[in-house]
Amino acid sequence: MAKMRKYITKPSKVRRQKRRSKYWIQDAIKRPGALTRKLKGPLGKKVARATHMPVFTKSGEINTNALRKFTKTPSYQKLDTLTKHQIQFALRAEMFRRDRKRR
Repeated sequence: MAKMRKYITKPSKVRRQKRRSKYWIQDAIKRPGALTRKLKGPLGKKVARATHMPVFTKSGEINTNALRKFTKTPSYQKLDTLTKHQIQFALRAEMFRRDRKRR
């Protein structure tokens, strides 16, 4: 039997830097529109009832002030984990917006 050569891969001296896409956040969102669909259903009624605020703004975006207020209610604690994560991500993702007003 012939001798087997062991091929050792050496790391290259110049490493390529991974370029982050300009729209990296779109790739990070696993289920786009899922929270919006939930808020148009029974969850939206639950949020509106608990916070006494509309769930959507006049322009059709999710009212994050209502969601922030909803996280402090007991009905938020009863939600499933996935929905809680989606609400928290919506609140966190608002910080990424370029057109939001800075305080």
